[in-house]
Amino acid sequence: MTPVTKRVRQRIVRGVWPAGTRLFLAPTARDLGLPMRDVKEAFIVLSREGLLTPARSSDAFRSWVVAVRDRAPAP
Repeated sequence: MTPVTKRVRQRIVRGVWPAGTRLFLAPTARDLGLPMRDVKEAFIVLSREGLLTPARSSDAFRSWVVAVRDRAPAP
């Protein structure tokens, strides 16, 4: 797991971004001070874990929604 993925994951698990929060790629990358490609990669990894759900916007995935979960998997 990359440091960016760990950082995004921690924010989700700690409730900084609670379930149902829509995360947009560009603003999230800007807020974290990270390149969009790194944040997108983290979003993809975390969607595979079930922590995020991709949301369609036009023809590309540009936002993800924090999944509703009873319990997040351990880091």
